[in-house]
Amino acid sequence: GAVRAARRGDPLPLARLSVRGAGAAGLAPRPDDVRASGAAGLARRPDDVRASGAVGVARQSEGGVNRVRNAATTCEELLFPWARDAPPELRARQALARSRALAPAQTAPFGRRTALTGGVSPVCVRWPTASPAPPASVALPQGIPALLLAGEQDLRTPLEDAQAIAGRLGPSAQLVVVRHVGHSVLGADPSGCAHAAVAAFLAGGRAPACGNVQRVVAPTAAPVRSVTKLRPYRGLSGRPGRTLTAASRTVSDAQRARLSSLIADGGARVAGLRGGTATSDAEGLRLRRYSYVPGVAISGLVSRDASAPVQLRVTGRSAARGSFTVAGGRIAGRLGGRSFDIPASPPAAARAASRSGDGALPPFPRLARIP
Repeated sequence: GAVRAARRGDPLPLARLSVRGAGAAGLAPRPDDVRASGAAGLARRPDDVRASGAVGVARQSEGGVNRVRNAATTCEELLFPWARDAPPELRARQALARSRALAPAQTAPFGRRTALTGGVSPVCVRWPTASPAPPASVALPQGIPALLLAGEQDLRTPLEDAQAIAGRLGPSAQLVVVRHVGHSVLGADPSGCAHAAVAAFLAGGRAPACGNVQRVVAPTAAPVRSVTKLRPYRGLSGRPGRTLTAASRTVSDAQRARLSSLIADGGARVAGLRGGTATSDAEGLRLRRYSYVPGVAISGLVSRDASAPVQLRVTGRSAARGSFTVAGGRIAGRLGGRSFDIPASPPAAARAASRSGDGALPPFPRLARIP
């Protein structure tokens, strides 16, 4: 959803995802790091390289990542679009030439500039080479037990690479693919299946399959940029109904953002896509003018107690202002001067709306049960 939104001219979802990912990896850039991230980053002067976020080796360890070791091993061991023994200026020209030769389909939905500068090439273009180029192909040992863990959605070390390595190792290799998980399987798999696979392998047995791991957070639709683009909540027409739909999506987004923050760095406070904050405490998730749809801000507490009512206040220039309570499978309150008492949309209705393109998120009663 974030990529689709960016392509439609709304960069905030992708920016928030980028910031969250950088924070999780302990690689959040400093303000002056931006100077080395442009399209011309490969051809900058040597002293500019010091401004690169990935080459800020003075910050040797942040978030568990030793930046010196990471840069040294990455630049030494990866294959790059330049001759290994070429000087930096020639490397940059070779990389530019290789990027221009890429077909659009090879970098879609991004362009050649992203393919060239979005990874570690700006870092490694000036990194000294410490060893000769490795041989083109090396036969891997056969008959040695090996366990390979792969996240089905890993973009950094793709599943296809793990499958190829397993094939080269022969029948003694065990490949365990964890569904709905990306990079760093052991740390990102909430089911514990990957850890169970390691334990079984070290005990001399067959690692269990992880094909039944359930998705923790489903993909989201691209966020709307106006409350007028939303369908009214079932049972409430007009602007109040659209505001209630916006509120449902806002609380859902806050829950998703909180869950992502827990997985990434254990933080208790997250920022709204369009403004405001959500803070987790002993009582639950507390929203303070949290905004997901432009011009609609939600405040209130989503309790940790699944049986407790959810009381929310709606403000914002585009909203039908007011407040409402979710309890006992019903939503009652007053929005835009209009009182209502309607049933909360059942899950089946939410799924039908999603299939129709509305991208509806879970209904309010389910939200109160999310830990």
